Amino acid sequence: MTDQQMSFAEYVRRKIIQLCTLVLVVCVVFIIIFALTATNPMYVLELGEMQSVPASFRVVLAGTAVIGVVGLVVLAKNLMDFIAASDEFVELERLATLGKFSAWAAHQIRNPLAVIRAQTQILALKGQGESMGRACQLLVLQTDKVGDILSLMMTLSQPILIHREVVSLQDLLSDAIEPYRLTYPRIDFVLNGCQHNTVLGHPGLLEEAFKNLLTNAVENIDGQGAVTVACCRSHAAICITIIDSGPAISDQAVRAAFEIGFTTKTYGTGLGLPIVKTILTAHGGSIRIDRATHQRTRVHLEIPALDL
Repeated sequence: MTDQQMSFAEYVRRKIIQLCTLVLVVCVVFIIIFALTATNPMYVLELGEMQSVPASFRVVLAGTAVIGVVGLVVLAKNLMDFIAASDEFVELERLATLGKFSAWAAHQIRNPLAVIRAQTQILALKGQGESMGRACQLLVLQTDKVGDILSLMMTLSQPILIHREVVSLQDLLSDAIEPYRLTYPRIDFVLNGCQHNTVLGHPGLLEEAFKNLLTNAVENIDGQGAVTVACCRSHAAICITIIDSGPAISDQAVRAAFEIGFTTKTYGTGLGLPIVKTILTAHGGSIRIDRATHQRTRVHLEIPALDL
């Protein structure tokens, strides 16, 4: 069991036992040194008298002193690790509490939101004029947007349960790109090297992750330019790179990209990339963002490969 898997109380208990053991060892070592020198007056070390001490005694004394110093170093390191891990556990517990509250809040908001949407649609059907119809249509669209945000919150706050099946990345990425190709005719979408690459995963979740990344790429080039998706095999994983022709994001944005709530968009939610990371982690994969040599944003994904 790792420190991340055990509870904070169990971790504290184990660390206290380790620290007490180290303190005991250090104390015993220095007691031995004191006993050897105090009970043998002829061996009391003073400046210039080291030559009169037998070699065997010097070896024992040096050995116990080394053990004591090593014990002190290990003790100090364990104390530092304990302090750092305590801070980490506090942060993890804070995030867990935040996740539970988010799930509760999303559930509580979703029900009245559905009522608002239904009543708005009924009001629109009554035909109270063209302006009222447009207002109702806008209200429905906005409630749908809030509903999408609540769904994202629910995805982030709960463990993802994956029903795995064999997924062709060529087919999956082609299906994910097609709606964007139809919606944005001024963008050149290129898919390279993904034939014969398969993974074991949930096609719906993986497609959702890719759509989030494609949306970011499309918005970064403002509906005009090029988006390239390339696949390659690296040992036991399939590497997928997504790069667009727009400007590269800042170093600060690269560092904070996967923090919940961080966004560079005016109306962004800051949930897209954290959800992508959650989905990939659930599949045993990973994601990172960097800058290409020609100053463009580049997204790297790795997913365990499936050899058929």
